[in-house]
Amino acid sequence: MINNNPVKHSKDQRVCIVGLGYVGLTLAVSMAEVGFTIQGIEVRDEVIENLNLKKAHFFEPGLDNRLARMIDCRRFLYSKDIPKDFNASVYVITVGTPLSENKKSRLDMVENATKQVSEYLKNGDLIIMRSTVKLGVTRRIVIPILNKTGCNFDIAFAPERTLEGNALREIRTLPQIIGGDTYKAAIRASQLFQFLTPTVVRVSDIETAEMIKLVDNAQRDVMFAYSNEIASACDVIGISTAEVIRAGKLGYPRTNLPLPGPVGGPCLEKDSYILAEGLE
Repeated sequence: MINNNPVKHSKDQRVCIVGLGYVGLTLAVSMAEVGFTIQGIEVRDEVIENLNLKKAHFFEPGLDNRLARMIDCRRFLYSKDIPKDFNASVYVITVGTPLSENKKSRLDMVENATKQVSEYLKNGDLIIMRSTVKLGVTRRIVIPILNKTGCNFDIAFAPERTLEGNALREIRTLPQIIGGDTYKAAIRASQLFQFLTPTVVRVSDIETAEMIKLVDNAQRDVMFAYSNEIASACDVIGISTAEVIRAGKLGYPRTNLPLPGPVGGPCLEKDSYILAEGLE
């Protein structure tokens, strides 16, 4: 696909991805494979050390081989700071938003990443927020930092939606949600992601896109929690939880409970809190 690069006809060919955690690195490799030149930015030493070995710092099926190919052909570059000579036209912010001890989302990494991008921002650049944030963060925190540069820019929110263990396939197949600050920004971000996925869903604004991400993850958290409550009730009664769930949803479209089990991962354990926090 790189030899017949469709991206060469796009105005946005050089993309800087700030944050190379699970979301950022899988996106970086996928974008590099379709022809973008990607500059990944990551401050953590252990991540850079693994990249020097052409390996990811987490397990995702098939990722290491594909990462190594993109490094070898120099479609994927990486560093701790944005290089002055990279000249990106698109910046994607994918840093984490962990919870603090009082269950409030930390925004220091989003603020720091935005400030770093602002140092290199040029008129006409596109910024895409992909970090999971509480409602309103893009407009109330990110945009004001970028406005201080005096540059004209486009900005959109495009939430990550992939499942661990299946991210490389889902990036290329799942519909991509796009919410732009302006119609122009939404169209531009949509055109960028159409190189990756056949379906882009443009929504009315940034806040709608922020909300979709939080609602999706909170809904999954609630469904797992409900299944675990059903399991507790079945244990008391002495019947099989698996049979109740599997038989109940067989051929019946209005019941679709997952099997019970622990709820964890970087998203489900925090995004319900972030959703509630944004509505306070």
